[in-house]
Amino acid sequence: MPVPFTDLGRDHAPLRAELVAVFERVLDGGAFVLGPEVDAFEQQFAQWLGVSDVVSVHSGTTALIAALAALGVGHGDEVVTVANTFAATVGAVVAVGATPVVIDVDPASLLLDTTQLEQAMSSRTKAVYGVKRPLDWPNPLIS
Repeated sequence: MPVPFTDLGRDHAPLRAELVAVFERVLDGGAFVLGPEVDAFEQQFAQWLGVSDVVSVHSGTTALIAALAALGVGHGDEVVTVANTFAATVGAVVAVGATPVVIDVDPASLLLDTTQLEQAMSSRTKAVYGVKRPLDWPNPLIS
């Protein structure tokens, strides 16, 4: 059975001209890291969110690490997450020096099992990464 993947050509077609123009502007300007395009994005996104500052990062992994660091999570702390998460979730916990505590999910929803969460939490628990499954991700246990 073929696995359906996203058709990026189709998805980007309505924005192609705008994307090409921005790409050429960044390419010609030579500053794609910490350049004016990034500054403009952060300012516009902050305004849209109604906050004073936004810091963009290059990946979801870095975003997870930054969130933990902003919370002061580090050595001696524990972060609880679920077993069906992407490796970067646990990797981010390890990257800040904390200990991941992995629990199972509720079989009916495939989301964090709150009963197991209560049992897993301790005085060292500093954060919980509850991971949301995609809406179209089928649960083989539910017919």
